[in-house]
Amino acid sequence: MSTLPKIESVLLEIHQSLGGNTSYSTVQKNKFATGKISISKQSDMMKTIILSIFEKLNVRPESFDAIWQSLTNIANAYKGLELKTWTFNADQKQINWMLLTHFLMPGLARFSAFQAIETPFDKGMPGGRFWYLPEVVESDRDKKLILPVPQVIDWLTDLLGTDVDNVANHSLDIDIQNLRRSFYNWKNGTNTIRYSSIYEYFPEGLCLDFKGAFTLDETVNLDEQFKQALAFINKKELNPQKLKFEIPLSEEIITHILQGNVNEEEKTRLIECLLNRYSAPSTEVIRQRLIVASTVQDIYHRLVKSLSPDVDKYCVDFKKNKVLQLFALYKGVYNLTIEAWRNCRDKGESAEDMWFEAHLPEWDKQSIFLSILPSGKETGIDELATYLSYSFRINASDVLDDVIGHDPESCIQIAERTVRKLHNLYEENIKVQELKSRMQQSSPWRALQNEQNYWVVSGVAQSIDIPIRLKEMTAKRMRELANTPIEKILVVISELAYYLNGESKNRPKDCNNKVQALLDEAEKTEGYDLWMFAILQYKAKHLLAQNNFDEASKYFRDALEESFKCSNGLMTGEIARDCLAVAVANQKLITNNHEKYYREMLSGGIIESDQIPSIEEVARWAHSYFWEDLYKPYPGVKPQQPLGQTLVKPALDKLFSLLEQNNLAGLKDWLNSNKALFKSNLPDVEGNSMLMLMLKLFLKTQKVMDAKILEVWETLLKNIFEKYPKQLNIPDLKGQTPLMLAVEARETLLVEQILAVGADANIENYQGMTALHTACKIQTPQIFDALCTESSDWNVRTVDGRLPLHTACWSGNIYAVKKLVVLVPNQLWEKDHAEFTPLELVEYLIEEPEALAILAKISQENGYSCGSKQELVKIVEVLEQAIPLKC
Repeated sequence: MSTLPKIESVLLEIHQSLGGNTSYSTVQKNKFATGKISISKQSDMMKTIILSIFEKLNVRPESFDAIWQSLTNIANAYKGLELKTWTFNADQKQINWMLLTHFLMPGLARFSAFQAIETPFDKGMPGGRFWYLPEVVESDRDKKLILPVPQVIDWLTDLLGTDVDNVANHSLDIDIQNLRRSFYNWKNGTNTIRYSSIYEYFPEGLCLDFKGAFTLDETVNLDEQFKQALAFINKKELNPQKLKFEIPLSEEIITHILQGNVNEEEKTRLIECLLNRYSAPSTEVIRQRLIVASTVQDIYHRLVKSLSPDVDKYCVDFKKNKVLQLFALYKGVYNLTIEAWRNCRDKGESAEDMWFEAHLPEWDKQSIFLSILPSGKETGIDELATYLSYSFRINASDVLDDVIGHDPESCIQIAERTVRKLHNLYEENIKVQELKSRMQQSSPWRALQNEQNYWVVSGVAQSIDIPIRLKEMTAKRMRELANTPIEKILVVISELAYYLNGESKNRPKDCNNKVQALLDEAEKTEGYDLWMFAILQYKAKHLLAQNNFDEASKYFRDALEESFKCSNGLMTGEIARDCLAVAVANQKLITNNHEKYYREMLSGGIIESDQIPSIEEVARWAHSYFWEDLYKPYPGVKPQQPLGQTLVKPALDKLFSLLEQNNLAGLKDWLNSNKALFKSNLPDVEGNSMLMLMLKLFLKTQKVMDAKILEVWETLLKNIFEKYPKQLNIPDLKGQTPLMLAVEARETLLVEQILAVGADANIENYQGMTALHTACKIQTPQIFDALCTESSDWNVRTVDGRLPLHTACWSGNIYAVKKLVVLVPNQLWEKDHAEFTPLELVEYLIEEPEALAILAKISQENGYSCGSKQELVKIVEVLEQAIPLKC
């Protein structure tokens, strides 16, 4: 079993070919490539690698945003493809080949062409060849393959008018012997160039005499300049046939110009072309050419080793050296994109897209070019995923189908094969709908018996809108038609799906026994190893339906690990969702333990949102999902209730009754009889302690509570603080403590009581905030003063790197700012993660109304307020007055 490589692994391959930073260990790189590290580390490593690639390719900063957006679009499209493609039992080489030919190469060619239109990066290079790709060239006797680095060396040597190593003798202190040896190897394509060697041999300050470059005497008239151009062409021994590969003019036009009798426009055009092609390059340009060429050359070597391991890298036979087909595919798409632009640039982007698409073969539009089809921007990836899944299902061998023909006959064969595959896929889909219709309109048994194609029957079995009676009949027919291991195991999986995923009310009374029999059968079926992840997931659901939560959790985890071994659409994300749901059904979210499920849910496309929700939000959703959807006990099995609810509800019902009765003696007995509830967190996703739950209920209902009941409840809370002080330091789901909650609610008396019994004021919530940070936001002087004690840690930073003074400043808390600049004056110069000191942060918010408006909206959504512009101006005055005092 094999998988579609993740986009991270593709980036690592490119980074490696560029001689990327080797500071990452093998373990780190493997975890990054497979998405098995924390989300924050994954994000940081992704940014570092991409920026490193940009830097090594000498991408200019002004181009970063546009290129980053284009790459993001490609990555998002790839993620969609990854989530919707099933690889079945396909060989890894086959998967890589289909991915390269049907997504990466076409997409990269379009991306490169668009970049070249916006900002040409190969000015001065031969215009008739792809100098940065392996090129098959015709010689007098036969064909030969020229790799990218030798092409760049030829270009440089041609401009120098001599070998590079001879010119560099007197330029700088360079080891000439090593230089000559390296250039010999580079020229022959023997070695991959080390990134450091390029800078070693072409350092800043290197002076080269470009005797082979074209220089123009601007003091003479056009006719004289044209003569200089002709003399240069003769000196280079360039005839029209050779020159057409060097400059962007056709052989016919060049012949016409060289024969004379040309107008001024044609003379000027030739001179401009020669200047563009044969001007002396800077050292920076030479390095960039070598870096690009060496990167592609290294990728070529590794692709040959991977896809055609028994083929010599200089083999020019397209059928044997499959990698050459990849580059031919790239060139075709690139050239067509450029041609579309040249023909339609005055008519707009839509016209370019229409021209591009009109020049693609019809069968290729529906297969190899689905991902780049302009008219298929909304549906192309879904259609490609369907096509690839079908391809992997019908072909599990490691034989790679040709995608580019080398002669008319092979082109026809490739086209016929593609058309045949598309026809069969289309026919299969049509037959599924026809069979489903016949089953609903006439005898379903007869309709099924008349269908001989297993996969058509399987398609009907996957329908969610047919009754269980028809699904059972469909599964029976699938059993009769199944021949291969995959077909046999999928019969069992289809049956398990409609027993365990359907509505509880539709389950037969003997559902438990039927599922157990199917699970036993699955373990003995030949294709079990291929679909173990799905069987394990259903086994977990089977145990869950029997109220065996612990064992179910174990099998969900096992299913998740197995799911990583193949690409199975959204299944990995769904299993991760079930893992998290079981984990928090009767337990607090433990971020360190449960983040892996959250990570796989994000990666697996289960969480669909414009903004990525926090793990805490997802955990709450997963808790509800468990009790409302995932947990479906079998008929006859007593339904369970959330443990937290089972334990707490009776106690709270009794408490409210005693409060209403003002029964002080009863409340005292209640406290003593419920000691077990005050020992630790409650078994609930929110992670509340009993005290935290009671405090939240108190704060929520106090506005509508009778004054006498309110007074009794406040007394009860004070008694709990004193009787169970450990409860004060138990954080909830978001890391909040009772002290933070009381501060946030501006309950001065409660804050003072909690502090008096020794609550820890320095506990941090999930945002890195302490009670002191919260006090800086709420603008209640008494509470701020209550927290200004020696036990408070003044130097705790939030996840944004902000100290209490930063927080007091942006929230407009002038009282707290005045106090803090005296108590902790060093914070005046401390910077947050955005590199703002408190003063710089306030000045930024004053100068950027949009940033202030966004902060105000976020603060309001979280129950706070940020400083108004007027308040921020006053804070600037306080800070500016404090800074000279510090100096």
